[in-house]
Amino acid sequence: MKFFLVWAFFFIQLPGCSSDKKSTTPETEVKRASSDESVVVKNEEKKEKKIGNTGDVRMMINSGNLDSAREELDSRINKSPDKAVNYYNRGLIFQRKKKYPDAIVDYSKALEIQKLYPKARYNRAMCYERSGKNTEALDDLDVIIKNDSKNFKAWNLKGLIYEKLKKKREAIKAYGRSLKINPEFEEAMDNRGYLFFKMKKYKKAEADFKSAIKAHPGYLRARINIAKLYSKMKKPDLALTSLNEALVKDPNSKPVFYARGVVYFSVKKYVEAEIDFSKCIDSKYSLRTSYYMRGITRNFLKKYNAALDDLNKAIIARPDHGKAYYSRSLTFYYLKRYSEAWKDFSVSKKLKYRGGDKRYEKALKKVSGK
Repeated sequence: MKFFLVWAFFFIQLPGCSSDKKSTTPETEVKRASSDESVVVKNEEKKEKKIGNTGDVRMMINSGNLDSAREELDSRINKSPDKAVNYYNRGLIFQRKKKYPDAIVDYSKALEIQKLYPKARYNRAMCYERSGKNTEALDDLDVIIKNDSKNFKAWNLKGLIYEKLKKKREAIKAYGRSLKINPEFEEAMDNRGYLFFKMKKYKKAEADFKSAIKAHPGYLRARINIAKLYSKMKKPDLALTSLNEALVKDPNSKPVFYARGVVYFSVKKYVEAEIDFSKCIDSKYSLRTSYYMRGITRNFLKKYNAALDDLNKAIIARPDHGKAYYSRSLTFYYLKRYSEAWKDFSVSKKLKYRGGDKRYEKALKKVSGK
């Protein structure tokens, strides 16, 4: 008897973001599909040199040499505690390391010294948002917009926060304001499209994703999201086309490989799915979910021992993952290790996993004597 394994939903784990968190780009950082604190660019170096000669520190940050940059900034702050830019740069380091409370402290210090410091205020708002302090984030954004009503990034982040607060109408308006100021701002297009997707307004979502891709063909997040939309609309061929086009733009994008693996899995192309998930694992991308997805894929391929190894790693990475216990229970069942199968099945129930197949539960009780 063949049982149905857990079908995967699109869960694109992007660094620095929750599963449904969209784009917000910190000032001076690259707009990537992940929109995270991992890459700092040089587009503000000349301006910073004029007010504090911080080019060498910014070069250290750009190259990823964060510890050396931190040491240098600590020294500069001790010698000259009245320079806002040094606190700002140290805040960037904390933000990249996802140490948001520390980043907030430094951005706040920079703002005490230099009240009109929009980049520091914007980044502090972003750190507040990442820390779940949405009221404080909105307060900062209101100040930014009061002084510069055409700050499209601030409107975009405001939309994202409204969305988190389940204020959908306000979120749509904020994204719209951002796009009115900058009609080609791909992040706002993508964010609004994702909100429309969650609201099941698929035509509007598709239009926004397409606009984001047209404006910036290399913006992979929109290509991943439109693929997710097409999968939901039961158009896997269009989803795969979008992801293959994304790989032309960036042949090494692990989020795209992961997304394509999920689509392959959904159309029962398990060999192709296994290859894509393996690429993610080899690159250490989102290991928790990649091991889980490859594990259940290998169950379908009847590679039960390999599946067991993957699911073991997925559970070690996340011990409260009820789905993973249920899937490993199936693996044990296929290996005729029935007592272990029952144990994992019981754990999945304790973890309140409500999916699965009733036929499997009935058969497992029979063979395990329960």
